[in-house]
Amino acid sequence: MALVLSGQGEKASPILKLGRKYSAYLAYPLLLASIVWLLLLPFQTFTRNGYFSENAMMPNQVYTVFGTEEHMSAMNHIDAGLALQSTAKDVGERQAGAVYHAFDSLGLDSEIQRFAYSEVPGTGSMSGINVHGVLRAGRSDSVEALLIAASWTTSSNRTNINAVRLMAGLAKYASEQVYWAKDIIFLVTDSGEHGIETWLKSYHGGGGLYVRSGIIQAAVCLELPPAQSYAGMGLFFEGKSGQLPNLDLVNIVQYISRVERIPAYLHGMVDAPRSSTWLEKYKRSAQLLLRQVSSLAIGKSVGVHAPFLRYRIDALTLSGIVRPTDPVSLEYLRTGVAPVMPAAFTVRAIGRTVESTLRSLNNLLEHFHQSFFFYILPANEKYISIGDYIPAAGLMVASLLFQAMHLWWMQGSDDMRSDNPATRIERINAYYAFLRRTLPNTIGIIARVHLLGVILLLAPIAVPYAVLTNTTSTAYVFTMALASVSMVLHISDTYWMESVQRLVDWKQLKAVVELYVAVVVGCLSVMNFSLAVVLFGVTGLPLVLTRVWTSTTKMRRIANVSMLLLASPVCTLVLSRAALGLSPLDFTSSPFRMFLGDFYHFGSLAYPLVCLVYWPVNLFAIESRSFNSRPLDIRLFHSLNRIGPPVVSPDATKILYTQAHYIQADNNSETYINVVDLSGEISQLTEARGGETYGNPIWFDNETVGYLHKNKLYRQGLDEKNATVVYSPSIDISSVSYRSGRLVFVASVYPNVSLAQTKDLTAVKKRDSALIYDNLWVRHWDEWMSPRKPALFSVELDDWKVVGKETNLLLNLTAFHDPLVRWSLDEHTVDRQGHNAAFIVRTPNEDQSWTTNVGVYTVPINGTGQPRLLSSGIEGISSAPAFSPDGRWLAWLQIKEPAYESGQKRIYVGDLVSGKVAAVAHDWDRSPQSLLWSQNGTSLYAVVADSGNNNIYVVDVESGRRKQLTETGSASAVRLLGKKDLVFVYSNTDTPMDIHRLASTGERRALTAVNQKVLKNVYLGSAQDFTFTGARNDLVHGWLVKPPNFDPSKQYPLACLIHGGPQQCNTHSFGHSQWNPNLYASAGFITVQINFHGSSSYGQNFTDSIQQQWGGYPYDDLMKGLDYLLAEHSYIDGKRMVALGASYGGYMVNWINAQTDRFRALVSHDGMFSVPSFWYSTDELWFPEHDFGGVPYDPDVRPHYEQFNPERYAANFSTPTLFVHGANDFRLTADQSLAPFTLLRRKGIPARLMYFPDENHWTSHPANSIRWYTEVLRWISTFTNTTLPYTLD
Repeated sequence: MALVLSGQGEKASPILKLGRKYSAYLAYPLLLASIVWLLLLPFQTFTRNGYFSENAMMPNQVYTVFGTEEHMSAMNHIDAGLALQSTAKDVGERQAGAVYHAFDSLGLDSEIQRFAYSEVPGTGSMSGINVHGVLRAGRSDSVEALLIAASWTTSSNRTNINAVRLMAGLAKYASEQVYWAKDIIFLVTDSGEHGIETWLKSYHGGGGLYVRSGIIQAAVCLELPPAQSYAGMGLFFEGKSGQLPNLDLVNIVQYISRVERIPAYLHGMVDAPRSSTWLEKYKRSAQLLLRQVSSLAIGKSVGVHAPFLRYRIDALTLSGIVRPTDPVSLEYLRTGVAPVMPAAFTVRAIGRTVESTLRSLNNLLEHFHQSFFFYILPANEKYISIGDYIPAAGLMVASLLFQAMHLWWMQGSDDMRSDNPATRIERINAYYAFLRRTLPNTIGIIARVHLLGVILLLAPIAVPYAVLTNTTSTAYVFTMALASVSMVLHISDTYWMESVQRLVDWKQLKAVVELYVAVVVGCLSVMNFSLAVVLFGVTGLPLVLTRVWTSTTKMRRIANVSMLLLASPVCTLVLSRAALGLSPLDFTSSPFRMFLGDFYHFGSLAYPLVCLVYWPVNLFAIESRSFNSRPLDIRLFHSLNRIGPPVVSPDATKILYTQAHYIQADNNSETYINVVDLSGEISQLTEARGGETYGNPIWFDNETVGYLHKNKLYRQGLDEKNATVVYSPSIDISSVSYRSGRLVFVASVYPNVSLAQTKDLTAVKKRDSALIYDNLWVRHWDEWMSPRKPALFSVELDDWKVVGKETNLLLNLTAFHDPLVRWSLDEHTVDRQGHNAAFIVRTPNEDQSWTTNVGVYTVPINGTGQPRLLSSGIEGISSAPAFSPDGRWLAWLQIKEPAYESGQKRIYVGDLVSGKVAAVAHDWDRSPQSLLWSQNGTSLYAVVADSGNNNIYVVDVESGRRKQLTETGSASAVRLLGKKDLVFVYSNTDTPMDIHRLASTGERRALTAVNQKVLKNVYLGSAQDFTFTGARNDLVHGWLVKPPNFDPSKQYPLACLIHGGPQQCNTHSFGHSQWNPNLYASAGFITVQINFHGSSSYGQNFTDSIQQQWGGYPYDDLMKGLDYLLAEHSYIDGKRMVALGASYGGYMVNWINAQTDRFRALVSHDGMFSVPSFWYSTDELWFPEHDFGGVPYDPDVRPHYEQFNPERYAANFSTPTLFVHGANDFRLTADQSLAPFTLLRRKGIPARLMYFPDENHWTSHPANSIRWYTEVLRWISTFTNTTLPYTLD
């Protein structure tokens, strides 16, 4: 189902494909169309003339008789009643007694109802009194009734005694007539809507009322402010949650008022004169519609009719409009839009209108049943039906849906956009893996934010109302503090927010939120169109219009901030209060009370929608602070924490690890040691001091650890702050381990001498500095070879002190004493029992630079035995030795092919008792990188490079069967945790390295999050995989990382990162070197990495295919891959592409410069320009001799060196190139960069050389790395006209 929704399934319909293609462009036109539709509603074209669907009411046949002196004198019954009740102390009791006396004297069945209520839960109880009288109809048996109601105070808190008096007059009039087919109920309350609500509850089965009638068909409520005469009659009909009375009821009143020649005001406004221009009429209608929408949205109604609508009783309020010449009218007509009327209308005229309305309703023999309950009124006797205004809501919802669909389709879409059936399953798996990673976090964010809304919704129940809404300074301080925090968060977040794509994919989060708002607005629009429009305005409109993640310019960021601020709660409150004519900055008065009361008493939707929709959606901008918002700039990248491998305690309950980071202000790094338990609780064990290193953590026992600091081995208890020195060696040591009372470590010493003697010999200063060599190796990587050789030592501990001298475990190894023989001690390990050590060294040979005969040895760590070669007869490279738990077996990785460092690595297991060696899983075409025995010794855990990932597999030693335990990302440093669990270091393209735990059930979780705070607001893009047909018609794999400001409607430059090796591969990992794709993506580039032919992790045949094809298959793959991306993605600007590479990648950059001009700029780091000369100067001869088939001075082999030699095509070089080289790079010497730099400068082509006198094949010093990135990004951004989102130093 998710694939269908994503448009990425096998059978995606053409409609989905079209929607996916064009949905990004539909949201804005639909939004604009909805706004235009709303603006068109006030035009006469959209309005219809009012009419009566219930002809039986016959309002034109009603002849008014109300208004005789007798009727008017009946109004004095109220005054008489008040006089009789003058002894009552309580005003309410006095008023109730007066009304009851008046009703009773007129022959009505009357009753007084006393009740208590609270405006909002948590407030004190208030008392109220209702009085009602029932005039029994002579022609029926009380089956139906009409109702007239009034409160003793108006909505503006003025006395409403004129309305109560009029009710007495109407009761007198009604009691004299014999044509009533319905009872008439007269209801007076002293508690406004609360009194009406209480009476209705009791009337409809709540108990407490004895005088009843039948079903109430309609109600007319009266509000007559104190005045001698009125300018007209106001008509109010809006309910609390968008409820409206049947339009026929409204039409009756409007028709009768016209017959009576009483101007009917809708929201204090009369119709524009017929002589007005179309613009004046449009303006008047627009103002009226705006007032209706505001009133219906917030549930603010004039009069007491709203509770009736909740009980499906059609009701409205008639209000006397005080003449403008009367001072009290200035309060009512706050806008001043009502003209001064020459005529004056008394209470008698309004009474006739009520009389006619009652008689018309009396003529209706059944309840209103026509479907005119959804409308808005642009003028008197005009209406706009739901069919005319609902399309605007539909367009609003559609704009949200299309943008939500587009964002949903964009998440992971590049992983699924392929018509190649061979990769469909992989892409489907990648898509679901993406959803599994991000969707729970998205839902979690939404749930957390909505929890705040639930708290706000329920707060009035749990917190005393006075604390929330006290009209004193408490409420003011509370509200202003909330407003200030909200605005500060909005400004700080929205101004800098660029994307959300790490913990929660921003496209996914926004799509879900927009879908949520669309559903709410869509459903709400058919119930309360006005509230739906307002809700869309404060949630949907900002969601569609604000594109913070694409805010690359200052003006656009300011526009986004302004939009979100206007939609923020405090600004919305200020603007709404201003629209209602209230003081905009007076937050201590009634709106909060009104919202709460309307919700808890009348079921108004405004408050819950504020709490559960508006407030949470508005908070998503604030919540985005918990994940990415800023680009990953150069200095931030270099300040990230780097985590070391886990070291598990003997009881498997705690883990040690190192944590390091660079301090830019001091230009040094610090490394310290932490301990984490299995719950994830972390404690810092050692100090963090700038420039100091605490490293090589080990366990002495479950509560005591050791570590190296300033070349001394310390011992420290977990609950201790101070450490003691265990061992202080004479020279530097490394790779320390502890087993059964012995330390094992590596130290570099002169032949036949101890550590102390080596220190003395090193201190002797020679008169000259000459180094004499009679064989190869002369140098390796970044150092000139010296007589000192790395060796494995052990020393005994007793009572945490060194006993005796160090034992050189390699002392008896053949040729160790020969100063002409160079070697390197690459790896070693010690068994659990502390009996034996295994190590990897090169088999002694005078000239070693063209051989890869590296063997695996074992030796007793007590120094009593000779080193024993296990890989005898195999001239390839051995690596990754691992002892079984019982110490009997040793597993290691072995390349069988000599003089080739990238051959197939196979698992070998040797029996240390019998000496037998056997291969495990020999049919596997993947090369493991490391090995670890299971607790029971029957299987091996292997980290395997597999299709651009470093996955963990478990391999059965007996059968060779394999099971994959992890799927994506890169695992390393795998360790056992107990019997079946594992801990390891994990990273991914968008996830820096942390220690993870993998349970035997398959559940994986992180135990550390060393960069969580640093990256809290930082964008890290995920890799979006793709495949294409490359050289040899093979399927080639790559991925891209999008910029944080990604907008598919724009075009972006492309940066192609070319890996070295060449028999290596790009991996889904987070590197701290110069080739982290997120640094280039954050700079605004679509960053592409392609694992071309020759890359590892795709089978040995794919890796070996690069032999004698350095500029062939890989070049074809890169060009075809870029062609594929340009054809698939219109957002890539093919005219603004750059390529960057190091080592072999630097060679490929030079080869690209010789073959094509499609790139705007190139960067070659420690690359190769002249292939033949490379052989003569490099440190490892086996490498070129294998890949080019021999030595370059062999005439038969020389063509292989020349075929793909960039120097041969020097005349073709034409692309501006930045060359980078380190002086201590002995793999590819500096002349390989100096030569092409000279070439381009001589040809007049822009070129730059960045030379590091203190660097090697890599740029490892942090300050140099910062300079490296600065110059590289400046170079490629300049030639692609790309504006970086941050300033380069």
